[in-house]
Amino acid sequence: RNSLNCELVKETFAVLDKMVVAEVAKLLSDEPRMKCLRTVVAFVLHFEAYLEVSRDNAGLPGASGKISPVTLHPALRSIVLFIARPVPVAPEEVLAESAELLAGLGPLLGRNCPATVEGVLSAFAALVQACTKLQSDACNRVLGPFFAPERPATQHLLALLAHSSNPKIHGQAVSLLTSACLLASEVLRVLVTAPTAADADRPEDRRTSA
Repeated sequence: RNSLNCELVKETFAVLDKMVVAEVAKLLSDEPRMKCLRTVVAFVLHFEAYLEVSRDNAGLPGASGKISPVTLHPALRSIVLFIARPVPVAPEEVLAESAELLAGLGPLLGRNCPATVEGVLSAFAALVQACTKLQSDACNRVLGPFFAPERPATQHLLALLAHSSNPKIHGQAVSLLTSACLLASEVLRVLVTAPTAADADRPEDRRTSA
């Protein structure tokens, strides 16, 4: 409800968005990395509430003082910064918590907004990439539950494969699932046993956006 706070939030995500392409990830230890990840994911999950609460802010000179819909996109893109794992390999429990946090973003894949869908897919791809140095059993324990058939993320991913008319998003979904299956046999197993995309519910907005 504070205009200055809203502007600080927007500027923070703008800075984080630019840092994703740098090598800042190498400088982060696990504890601050996970604190940041929890904060950003919580912001994304409660974004609509923040948007509504800031709607009546009076604003500042030269600034709206409100959270705007486009604030969601750099927030999503910044997640990659806290998932990326150059070296050394992250502990299994850290990646497992990261996977559990990211799983909550699954419903956003059904949004009628390509930028939102692309941001979520990039975060998921960063998680898969971060698991590449795990032992196979640990990789299965992290990624197997993440891609479980009952998860909204998996259901929306399969629907994107079947129904997406956006070549970039379709390619991201194919690359994500291919990499996960090659990396973790448990992912392939759970996907084989999942309902087919043709049988899944297909929200109207998914047909038009992604």
